Amino acid sequence: MPDYTEGEEDFGDVDFHKIHLHKTTAGGSGGWTFFNLFHRFNDIDIRFNDLHNGVMTFLQYGKYLSLVSYEDEDEPENDAPLRDPSPLAVYDSFMATDWIDLDGTSNTHSEYSVPSVFGLDLFDLAEPLPDSDIHRPPYRWVLIGPPRSGTGIHIDPLLTSAWVTLLQGCKRWVLFPPETDANLIGLKEDEQSIFWFKNRYESLKARSNIKMIEVLQMPGETVYIPAGWPHVVINLELSVAVTHNYASEVFLEEIWGSLCREGEGEFALRWLEGLKANGLDDLVDRIRKCHEEDGLGEFVSASFSS
Repeated sequence: MPDYTEGEEDFGDVDFHKIHLHKTTAGGSGGWTFFNLFHRFNDIDIRFNDLHNGVMTFLQYGKYLSLVSYEDEDEPENDAPLRDPSPLAVYDSFMATDWIDLDGTSNTHSEYSVPSVFGLDLFDLAEPLPDSDIHRPPYRWVLIGPPRSGTGIHIDPLLTSAWVTLLQGCKRWVLFPPETDANLIGLKEDEQSIFWFKNRYESLKARSNIKMIEVLQMPGETVYIPAGWPHVVINLELSVAVTHNYASEVFLEEIWGSLCREGEGEFALRWLEGLKANGLDDLVDRIRKCHEEDGLGEFVSASFSS
């Protein structure tokens, strides 16, 4: 993989010094620094959420960072309209298909492997849609964001677990056990992470009845998020990370209940058929028992009996 040298190409309005890339142009895991990724994929579209209603090229994103980035000690007095207290961060699930080198020889998905400690992702066994190779919801993302960007407090979808490996930068995490009062930690509010830390962190830390786990994540470190744990993340430096959500056998019943309650019946059926096709009868039996005991409806009764 190429390791690019700053200044070997002219990208016009992208000021690498402005966004402090002159401090971190080398390193990263497998060369996955912003600087290297920018050079490799500057003409592709990148996304900022799974709704795909926010798209720009990597080159445009570099220009955006040049406009909005600053450090506390050198905030420009005359650039107030351009300051962004919570700047955009890349959250792109198309990295496995769209992020292909200009010469077509490599894409990001081929450059890493899932840590073996996380075991089998049961959603991988779901049967594909008819006439399609799509067999599951989005589950892997490239995460890129400047200081002050991040992810507001949330629980990962469908009660999946997750791992996040940081390749460049620094992330600050706060995680809460599933039994934590959702209202106290702002779980039901749509609050960006920087404002969560500003408005809630100190008061929550002072409460003796609130348990929280705090993590300062550095490059090369992986954070594991168990299913159902609320968490909030903020980037302290320009950061690059890769993350996967996965379905763990440990949380099988909880995942099934979430699929049924959140209107994912079609996927639930394809997943159940995949478990059966792979001979995982013990898991199918656990799902059947869970479905009956929790009164989750009749839509899978035929699949259980076949």
